[in-house]
Amino acid sequence: MKSLLKKIYLFSDFSDQEISDLAQIVKEKDYISGQELFFSGEKANAMYLISSGTVKIIKSTDEADEIVLSTVAGGEHFGEMSFLTGEPRSATARIVESSHVLEIFYNDLAGLMKANINMSEKFHKSMARFLAKRLVSTTLELKNAIETL
Repeated sequence: MKSLLKKIYLFSDFSDQEISDLAQIVKEKDYISGQELFFSGEKANAMYLISSGTVKIIKSTDEADEIVLSTVAGGEHFGEMSFLTGEPRSATARIVESSHVLEIFYNDLAGLMKANINMSEKFHKSMARFLAKRLVSTTLELKNAIETL
């Protein structure tokens, strides 16, 4: 588990001790294909790291269609945005293939960050870099979509 945590960019700057501290609050769970981890509109209380398997992040339309926003696989994470915003889930997470998932509850993570300001600083800097990259990517996708109209 510690090697996976260290590979996740949110925690890649953590020291070995900080990774060990983080590992203490991680819960491991196995899911089968078709299970939902959470639903759009739910109160968010955890973020997820995929050890193995695949998860689709989907949004339902008014016409009851589903739009796949992203597909997340081993070594990737999702569900971290609500840790920062406190907002409900904006999409549903559905298991595509049997998955081994690491779950980090927000309250546990916040407590860990409060107890270790250096860890908190590293985490939030990594999150800021991630969000900046996501913003650039989304802006380019929007630009390309507008150009094709």
